[in-house]
Amino acid sequence: MKTNFNSDGRTFSPLKGMNLMDMGELFLECDEQITITTNSGAGNDITRKSWGFYLSNSLNHTLRKRGFRTALVLSDFTETPTLYINIVEEAKIDEFLGYLSEVRARVLTWLDTWVPEAK
Repeated sequence: MKTNFNSDGRTFSPLKGMNLMDMGELFLECDEQITITTNSGAGNDITRKSWGFYLSNSLNHTLRKRGFRTALVLSDFTETPTLYINIVEEAKIDEFLGYLSEVRARVLTWLDTWVPEAK
């Protein structure tokens, strides 16, 4: 694993009224994993594979046990509608839904409870 962190961060605004701080890059080799953790200790793993990434733990098992819900979100904020996968702390779902309202987005489905049709 290699890192390229910004000690001061780079501030940018992806949407009007929203500022984010880019803290740098993390370069994973194949089969390396990192865990991104909240202040409360709940975390999500990202794993590099030869073909790409697992961006999260299992949606309907590990993340649920860790207190997260996973939503497929559609945003109409830009001219072209865009899709996002959001991992939300269960205790903060109301805050998340308020945020979606502010950024003209909506939950299409909760992926952790979605069951595809049988083949």
